[in-house]
Amino acid sequence: MSRAPSKARQAMVLLSLMKMRSQDGTIFTSSTRLAKAIGVSQQTAVRYLQELEKSRLIKRLLTTKGEVVEIDERGLLLLREMHVLLSNFFSSAPAPGITFSGVLFTGVGEGAYYVSQKEYLEQFRSKLGFTPYPGTFNIRLTEQADQVRYLQMLVFPPTLILGFKAPDRTYGDVLCYNVSVEKKHAGAVVRSVRSLYDNSVVEIISPLNLRKELNAKDGDRISVHFTPPRLP
Repeated sequence: MSRAPSKARQAMVLLSLMKMRSQDGTIFTSSTRLAKAIGVSQQTAVRYLQELEKSRLIKRLLTTKGEVVEIDERGLLLLREMHVLLSNFFSSAPAPGITFSGVLFTGVGEGAYYVSQKEYLEQFRSKLGFTPYPGTFNIRLTEQADQVRYLQMLVFPPTLILGFKAPDRTYGDVLCYNVSVEKKHAGAVVRSVRSLYDNSVVEIISPLNLRKELNAKDGDRISVHFTPPRLP
């Protein structure tokens, strides 16, 4: 999870914008509409639009009817790239669900701090159905195939944990995906734009101390399984 925009996130936002096209191909949108479509706060949606424009993936124009967005050639190329990657792996998937694996490592300790924040904890309980063990269970995706499978998961709608403002700082939104670790223990992948990690790292929360439950140590290869939700 990087401070810089990830290709997976950019593709997700671009796809959501594409779905807003009218019959004549025009994309009318707003930060409010985009926020609802991708499950983030309005503030985050504004930032995503700004990032896409800065990366020259879209062009934005204010009109009397509202804001018009045009997907630039770079944006179309990114969508084509993601389409090819995902199509290849989905077509070869032998069974429902997505499984990827990585190498367990000890993080820098920021996970325990964030997970313990009261405002986050309340939402974890109500939206994920469990109180997380302090800290995150971190694995590094060392193989490209696992990184692509991880991107497959990110195509699906996340559970949104809203950020909040404290007297001393602002805490960002967190995107969550329910998973099982080693197909034994329930947990959730958590992604925050404020994390120090890039997209090769997966952070997981769970009601259990997964290291203890799995008798795992740094360097062990850990599998994570995601079951896509039933779409209407």
